[in-house]
Amino acid sequence: MKWKVFRNISEVEDAWRSLESRSTSAYVCQTFDWNRAIFETLGSPMGQRPFIVLGPGILIPLAIRYKFGIRILEFLSTDINGYNAPLVADDWIGCFPHEEIISLARPDVVQFDRLPKCLVQGRPNPLLPHPEARFREFGWSAILDPSTFTPRNRRRRNYLIRRSAEPITFGKAKPSDVAILLEQHAQKYGDAHPFRQAYAAAYRAISELPTAHFTALRSGSTVLATNLSTLYIGQIYGVAMSHILEGPYARLGTGQILLLYLAEWALANGVREFDFSLGSDAYKLEWADPKETFNCRFPVSLGGRAAYFVRRWRRAASRNAQGAGSNHTPGQPDIRDELAI
Repeated sequence: MKWKVFRNISEVEDAWRSLESRSTSAYVCQTFDWNRAIFETLGSPMGQRPFIVLGPGILIPLAIRYKFGIRILEFLSTDINGYNAPLVADDWIGCFPHEEIISLARPDVVQFDRLPKCLVQGRPNPLLPHPEARFREFGWSAILDPSTFTPRNRRRRNYLIRRSAEPITFGKAKPSDVAILLEQHAQKYGDAHPFRQAYAAAYRAISELPTAHFTALRSGSTVLATNLSTLYIGQIYGVAMSHILEGPYARLGTGQILLLYLAEWALANGVREFDFSLGSDAYKLEWADPKETFNCRFPVSLGGRAAYFVRRWRRAASRNAQGAGSNHTPGQPDIRDELAI
């Protein structure tokens, strides 16, 4: 198969958008607009250099990054993407060309993270199976129907409406509400959290995408909760959510109430799937079912093997020092086993 490699994301825009129009199994994370926005705000500052591979019916948005002198092959903008996968046309049939891609990129280490087991509509991810694929964590996805609206969430909403001195409204958020989302996250996680630092520009960029679906729950003019999502091929994909943490509304579950309004809006507008992405937040467990994601990490060169050996030695020393202080639950996947450079 003949491959073309692009080292500038703008050079592949036309081909990328053309392939999007031929694919109904892609997540928003595989679209050109998403990848350009995240690369410009996160990928480029962290040292990524595009290495986008294009073949007949398939585009693989990869990047090269150097760390400690090691050449790493990873997905473009992998630091924020919920799901990494190739963009494939509906009529594409084949296997992921691991050896050919490695031959083209000549990395020391391959680090393909956050690989969904399946793409949209249940299409298998062509990156799997791979002998180095290891389970990492769950994403969360809900197929919306009337049973999604649990009595508990309805009671929450009714209670909020009774308690509020001003009308409760749900609708499109204002561009300035991104600052409120970031501020509420800063209150919850602290100013040093990525939401407050590196991700701020990325979330602003996402909120301006054509696929953005940014909503807010208000009591009068007070923003009680926000939800930054995208709407693409009949799927809501959750990017970030926040809720008020101080004052009389702080303990009323305003984030859950916003999700109730959003789910009702989705069903009324023919949207049947709500993907909450990765993470183990309690609200995701209540609303959605788990979906497996994998990491695929392995050394290629002698330098990559040496880097992994040093990393493994340091990890073992750290575990020995922690001893009984480890909080890993037996029988569950231990992310610390996922060596990364």
